Amino acid sequence: MFSLSLGILAALAWGLHDLTARIIAAKAPTFAIMFGTIGAGFLILTPFVLIFSDWHMPSGNGIYWAIGSGVAYVIGCYGLFRAFSLAPTWLVSPIACSYPLISLIFSFCAGRPVSRLEWLSACAVIVGILIIGLAREKKYKTNAGFITRETMIKSTFWAFVGSVGFALTFYCGQNATQTSSALHMLWIGRATSVLVIFLILFLSGQELKPKGAKWPIFLAMGALDAAALSSVLVAGVLENAQYATIASSMFGVVTILLAHHFLKELLKPGQWLGIFIVFAGISILAS
Repeated sequence: MFSLSLGILAALAWGLHDLTARIIAAKAPTFAIMFGTIGAGFLILTPFVLIFSDWHMPSGNGIYWAIGSGVAYVIGCYGLFRAFSLAPTWLVSPIACSYPLISLIFSFCAGRPVSRLEWLSACAVIVGILIIGLAREKKYKTNAGFITRETMIKSTFWAFVGSVGFALTFYCGQNATQTSSALHMLWIGRATSVLVIFLILFLSGQELKPKGAKWPIFLAMGALDAAALSSVLVAGVLENAQYATIASSMFGVVTILLAHHFLKELLKPGQWLGIFIVFAGISILAS
């Protein structure tokens, strides 16, 4: 039961994180926002690593897997933020949260047998995403104006990039944790992410702090991300740890519900059906 509670906590934290991302994504350059949010999360995570982690250099290829997870996280976050800057959460979240489907494909390519139920769940995710797009209002208006077909295609592409990036993040991270503590590997991954984003901003001549940026928002987003990740990591050593994984994978639903209430992103009944199908499939894949 405690594992389930931690999973729900992670879903709420990531849901609030993504709602905030949806609000600020179109107001500043994407990499500058990422530097603020991921950097804040890294600063918050560091004291916990120093206090609770068994600090030593990972054996074998662990350090490379951890670095790989950090690079992949940059790709995932960039895709997510770009998608949120273009389209509402009901389009972005189901696609970006479908990374368990991408992870299934990775596992299949690596030679792991995939059950019929897992393939059916994967098909459910794809069908649900199609329903969400097809059942929308023909002219859906946001604060930035009506969503055009071109915008739909761009936002879908970037949400898919985010999904692939997050799937690679977890794939590399899981391999890294086989050589050292999960908290230690997470810290190395986040340090890599911050360094990669800093280099991109520096080499492209962009400002580290976007105009009008409010660092308390970045700190809040970093704290939410750190809280969600910590909840999942803690649940990993408890009984019925899979409950936390399943519950935390529902953070996209939390984001959609929050955006529906606070941002007035309205959905048609058919879209709610599509969202239910997508996250039902994701919950099975995450179990």
